[in-house]
Amino acid sequence: MDYSTFINTIETSKHSEINTIRFPNSCVMSNIPNEFILLLPNIVEIVHSNKEKLCKKNEVIAIFGMQVSFMSITSDIPRITNRVINSNNPNCHLCCNLNYLVTDAQKQNKATSWEGAKTIMIDFTTGVVMDKIEYLKQIVNKNESCGRVYGYLDRIKLANIWKVVTCENHFESKVNDWRPLNRIANKQRISP
Repeated sequence: MDYSTFINTIETSKHSEINTIRFPNSCVMSNIPNEFILLLPNIVEIVHSNKEKLCKKNEVIAIFGMQVSFMSITSDIPRITNRVINSNNPNCHLCCNLNYLVTDAQKQNKATSWEGAKTIMIDFTTGVVMDKIEYLKQIVNKNESCGRVYGYLDRIKLANIWKVVTCENHFESKVNDWRPLNRIANKQRISP
């Protein structure tokens, strides 16, 4: 996924309380297939519908990046649904963190760094959009409810995107890009 296209897509689908800030060096998007850009308006809508949970009334959300999470949820779902991103680890979900700042509307364009950034986690395998606590709970396979699910991606669009992505075998060509991420995730994996 290209950073400029990512930002431009969010800008065209934004609400008055959801904006963008350009920090092109804040994330690595090359491991995310371009097809997932079609879900950005859906993601912005989910963020907007949860605005009161993400920031105060007089603040705005400024999205600036998205990248593959270095720790991923694992389950049988990728194999069962044919959404495998890595043939070496077929149980690994495609999970990304959407990065944003919460800022005063007048100060938003003056931000010069992503210090104090916040994150929303997106599981592109299942379509769940959640906070970091819920994400970590799913990584360690805990059943108790301790995090927040903000919403779900459009199932039909998600299924159609996966058909294209798995048909074109995007991930197999990037398997070497995933190996360092898998090594980090495996070293830091927490047992339940």
